[in-house]
Amino acid sequence: MARYFEDYEIGDEVVSPARTVFEADVVNFFYLSGDQNESHSNLEVSRQRGLEGPAVQWNLVFTLVSGLLSRSAFYNSSGPILAHERAKKSAWGNGMPTGVVSSDGTGLSADCKVGYRGFHFVNLRPVKVGDTLRAHVRVGAKLELSPERAAMRRDIRVFNQRDELVQEGWHEMESPRRPRK
Repeated sequence: MARYFEDYEIGDEVVSPARTVFEADVVNFFYLSGDQNESHSNLEVSRQRGLEGPAVQWNLVFTLVSGLLSRSAFYNSSGPILAHERAKKSAWGNGMPTGVVSSDGTGLSADCKVGYRGFHFVNLRPVKVGDTLRAHVRVGAKLELSPERAAMRRDIRVFNQRDELVQEGWHEMESPRRPRK
């Protein structure tokens, strides 16, 4: 059963399950996406840039995080987010600072007619094969579009196994409304 737009409060925050990035993920993504840029596929180019090895493609990280969020309490329960589902420690600290990503101009408007409304991510440090990622997601903004339609901006911070912030951003999606009786 899904959560509805009405079940979320601005500031609700959960942590996704974690996932390790494997070499097979990178190779499969090369072929699926066509992203075979040398910074992701050439060990010598990486070494010339002072890195130990190629970085994982940013869009693979984004894709893995989307999968992690789909497995999180953010989506896999019904009703309001409960205390035991919330992040024990906020990735944003006390209050609601925006961090690197500004919420201005994210386009929460009634004009968009698409379910997935957009995203913006900033890469803060390289992700390597063998890194284990988890994401903090929080409700950053809500917009009632009509009695039948609504949208939410979800702020996301991605951390590796060393608790280093590797990627930060937001995505907007339409959110199902609670059916009227």
